[in-house]
Amino acid sequence: MLRHIVLIAVVSSFLAVAAPARAQSDRFDRQSAEKALDRVESLLGQKEIRDKHKLTLALVEMARQRSELAPSDRKRAAAILARPTNGTGPGQWTAPPGDRRMSCTARVCVHWVVGSTVDAPPSEDIEGGGNGRPDFVDLVVNSFEQSLTREVDELGWLSPLSDSGRGGSNLLDVYLSNIGDDAYGYAVPEDNARSSSGYLVLDNDYSDAEFPGYDGIPTVPVHVTAAHELNHVLQYRYDSLQDLWMLESTATWAEEKVYDAANDYLAYLGSWASKPEVPVASTDSKMYGSAIWNHWLDARFGQDIIRQAWAASASITVDGGGFAPAAYDTVIRGAGGAGFGSELASFFAATAEWDAANSGIREGVTFPSEVRSGGPLPVGGAPASGTLDHTAFALYDIAPPDADNLYLTGGLPAGITGSIALVGFENGSQTRVVGTLDGDGKITVTLPDPGRFSRITAVVANTDVSHTGLWNGVTKDWNWTRNAQSFLLSATTSAPPEPTVTSPTPDETGTPSPTVSPTVTPAPTVPPPAPASLRLTRNSSRIGSVLRKGVLSLFGQANKAGSHSARATVDATTAKRLKVGRRTTTAGTGRRTASAPAKLKINVKLTRKLRAALKRNRKRSVKVKVAVTFRPADGTAAVLETLTVKLKP
Repeated sequence: MLRHIVLIAVVSSFLAVAAPARAQSDRFDRQSAEKALDRVESLLGQKEIRDKHKLTLALVEMARQRSELAPSDRKRAAAILARPTNGTGPGQWTAPPGDRRMSCTARVCVHWVVGSTVDAPPSEDIEGGGNGRPDFVDLVVNSFEQSLTREVDELGWLSPLSDSGRGGSNLLDVYLSNIGDDAYGYAVPEDNARSSSGYLVLDNDYSDAEFPGYDGIPTVPVHVTAAHELNHVLQYRYDSLQDLWMLESTATWAEEKVYDAANDYLAYLGSWASKPEVPVASTDSKMYGSAIWNHWLDARFGQDIIRQAWAASASITVDGGGFAPAAYDTVIRGAGGAGFGSELASFFAATAEWDAANSGIREGVTFPSEVRSGGPLPVGGAPASGTLDHTAFALYDIAPPDADNLYLTGGLPAGITGSIALVGFENGSQTRVVGTLDGDGKITVTLPDPGRFSRITAVVANTDVSHTGLWNGVTKDWNWTRNAQSFLLSATTSAPPEPTVTSPTPDETGTPSPTVSPTVTPAPTVPPPAPASLRLTRNSSRIGSVLRKGVLSLFGQANKAGSHSARATVDATTAKRLKVGRRTTTAGTGRRTASAPAKLKINVKLTRKLRAALKRNRKRSVKVKVAVTFRPADGTAAVLETLTVKLKP
């Protein structure tokens, strides 16, 4: 579902390719920009786009490159990218100005048309109680409000960048148009910069004829499209030039963060499972199913890590734009992980049995079975061989032998970053042993008592993301230098003649690799992480100081890295006395993130209403209750502590 050159010296790692920031135009050229324009016009010339992924990606690529076009071509691109009120794009309205309508909340404006044109949404106004808006428009408005609340207010993403009044206000603009033949919706970056505003177009009815599978009920497609496309606009504020796979996998992740019960993303997992050999970091449609990669990180390090990856992206420049593996690597290491390649290796191994209760793959029990792309790997038989591109992997079935140990030996050419793994499945649970390749590209991993498993899978992964440092605007991808790397795998029940590595790099889930000792049957586990703790201090302050700064400050001391969110309230009695309401009232909010255990100063920004009340009543003391929720980065349970602060005259 849609939500949407001269070769330089090869670099040895993706971190080495980061270069000083360049202008956006340095990343693209006239040839690639013309191809992007031709691609969009070709798609729009079709009667119906069968793959509804294609248009959004093509529009984004053209929007990124429009400044490289010749003046006449730039004019054509601008008309396609223009809003439905004034353009030739897929969402263009044909209704006269008198039939155009707009309804705004505090953060979003929804635009639609009435009358007999094909762009008009259904006109029924029943559920809204005759509020003057069609019920379909109410559904769209409510879906975006809920998505903004979840993604911005609760998950902490920066609000959309102001569009400088392009839609009649500085609010986020959503247009309804008959785009069902082409897309569910799309989000267009409008500014020729890495940090950009954007506008959104959604289909005007999600009819059963254009969107089979929803029984003509638009609720689910509106919900997930709103959450998905909103996330794109939020992404554009951080880095509109990020890799496409990071854009789409994150936006699909956001669908579930807003509408958990929808599970619309499951439609992508069959395709994802069928092609492990296709790179995760590529422009293939697999990018939508790769939402499970973001859910993996979310579960391992806390949900803030996805937003933090986008924040990190803005400070990493490779050939004038972002580079997703570097952004992920930065935040994974900052959260205590071993980096992008190591985390990806554990993730790939976990997907081999993603329906296991302990796989770490969110909702994996509902996914289709992974495809053993390599077929069987006989124990003691001929080795398996093949080639792998960057961020791709292969799976092989191994018949569980009746032996003390099962050994998997092999890897990739020397100097290539990668891994091999053994994954056993037993009674709904998986045991995985992941080994990171040595400098010579070869390693052995060991699984004790293999006969106890009903299925064993061998996994080999190429996690190398080296490239030339140049973006290829024609292929819409990097010029990767570690593709088509040969691998070799062999399975035996006797230790290989070379020294066996009995303790490869522990699986990043925290379960170390089993040793070769035949007395050790279950895979040993490390103790669970210590529970989080939080201590708040400061119990009094001066009203005058609070009024000057506009914030109430307190200190929070946590025992690990994580995020703090604070909410201040005054009780009903105080609210009545201050004339700010008749019930317990929010007095202000604040946020703070720590990358390590620390004592932090948390500033709670007081509401304008409360500041005015304090100014009127500054001669009397006021008690403010502050509740701080600490969410650890290691995924352990959040803790809540409260502190009453007395504001003195």
